[in-house]
Parts: sequence; structure tokens; C-alpha cells
Amino acid sequence: MPISNFQIWGYIFNCLICFICCECFVFLFVSVVNVLMFVFAKLLNYQITILPTMDSHITPIKVSLFGAAGKMGGESAKVLAGDPAFQLVNLIERADHPALGTELCGITIRNNPYDLELTGTVFCDFTGAEASLKNAALAAELNCPILVGSTGFDEEQTNFLCSLGEKIPIMLASNMSRGINLLYRLLENAAPLLISDYQVEVVETHHKWKKDAPSGTAREILRVLSEGGFTNPAAHSLRMGDVVGEHQVIFSTEGETLILTHRAHSRLAFAKGVIPALKFLAAAKPGCYSIREALM
Repeated sequence: MPISNFQIWGYIFNCLICFICCECFVFLFVSVVNVLMFVFAKLLNYQITILPTMDSHITPIKVSLFGAAGKMGGESAKVLAGDPAFQLVNLIERADHPALGTELCGITIRNNPYDLELTGTVFCDFTGAEASLKNAALAAELNCPILVGSTGFDEEQTNFLCSLGEKIPIMLASNMSRGINLLYRLLENAAPLLISDYQVEVVETHHKWKKDAPSGTAREILRVLSEGGFTNPAAHSLRMGDVVGEHQVIFSTEGETLILTHRAHSRLAFAKGVIPALKFLAAAKPGCYSIREALM
């Protein structure tokens, strides 16, 4: 609260009363206390005045979201719109999507990215393999970082995406769940300990609309197991109902079985990973990154 003239005169009057009615040492003591109170109050007022302005110059990260009307895109849009560190600038969908022209989080979903102001934004892509390749090439052309959340890339396509890391920060994130990325780390530790006498199988289950099989997450699990010493581990894919995502890694030997399971209850588990991923990319140098570098 600012110090008013009334308060200042109050301090002076108090000092005069002490001088008249009390002995000198009392006057001195009270006077010193009053002066200190005045100084501290001024300092406190100064801090209160300037502290709120410290964050006023922080610029939010601008985001262009591709595949905005899809399941993951829509969930991510809501998460980003609720975080003051981000500003959703563009929501983009394919030309024949029924959601074109509608609004999500107060922003109209549009089609042609070349008609939009994309420069200076971080791309977030939840489309499909073919569309993601085009969007990543556009990101490199405009010098924009990009988070690729699509799956289904073959080896040549993955190599192409990683090569863009020579120009821009690019992150390939088949699964942005913190739990799944912790599972990868557990497997890295477990595989060398179990390789001698355990067999391993991977079972992944997703909703009936998922196109690629095995999932990108399952393929990453297979890669981790192979690096841990297992030869040609296999994945079994189930497509049924509206299952968001479940991955089981089954280790079995004579006498016992060990099962590591990750089960996503909703797409929010994945969408929450978008926040640290985009913050990482916005500050990163050109390179090809994994989601684990942002989450772990």
C-alpha cells in the first residue's frame, strides 16, 4: 500500500509527542522505530509496485496445430489453450474435413497452411504419416520447430524427418505419455538382466480406427528390447472397440512370468506431454530429438 502524506505527518506528530512527554532516550527510541517503519514501508511499497511487471515481457510460444480436429489434436488444443505459456495461432485440418470453418478454443479451423501466418510459430503435428512429411518439410522451409506426433513411418521416412534436424529442431514423438517413456527406461534396465533365460512378447491394443500396426510405441519397445539383447522380439496388435492404448511387455521363463503394462485411460495422458515438448523445441537448437529428452 503506498505511503500517504497523512501517514508521514503522523510519524512526525508521534515524534513530537514523545519529545514533549517522555525522556530523551524514549524519544530517541521511538524516533528510530518510526524512521525504520517508514523506510521498510517504502521498500515494501517499491517491491509490490515492480514485482507484477516482471512477467509482463514474457512472450507466449505461438503454436500452429495440424490435425486440430482429430482426437489427439483436439485434446492438445484444449491443453494448450489453458496454458498461459502458449498462444494458439493456427488450427489446421485437411481439405475434406467436416470441421473446417468451425471454431475450437475460439479459433477457426482452416485448411491451406500457405494462406496462414506460420512464421514464428512452433508446429505441432497430429495428422498422418504422409501429411506429417509435408508439414515437416514446410516447417524446415519456414525455419519453424516441429513436434511430430504421428506414427506409421517407414525407415526411409524416419530418416528423412531426422535429416531435417540439420535445419530446425524436430522431435519425433510416437507417444508423449510420461508413463510410457518411463516404461522404455525400465525395459532398458530389465532387458540385459532377463536375456539369458526369458522369452519376451509384446502385445498392444488400440481402438478399431487406428490404421498402423504395430503401433509406433510398440515398435519403440521392440527397438529397446533388441538393443537390450533380445533377438527379433515380436509384437502382436489388437484393434478393437475404443481402447485408447494399452501396451504389455511379457517376460516368461520356467516357473514365472513378469508382465509390464501401460494403460492409457484417456488421450489426456498423451496431450499433457505436448506442453514440455513444445517448450523444449522452442528453446532448442537444430537437431532431431526424442520426446524423452523433454520429459525425463
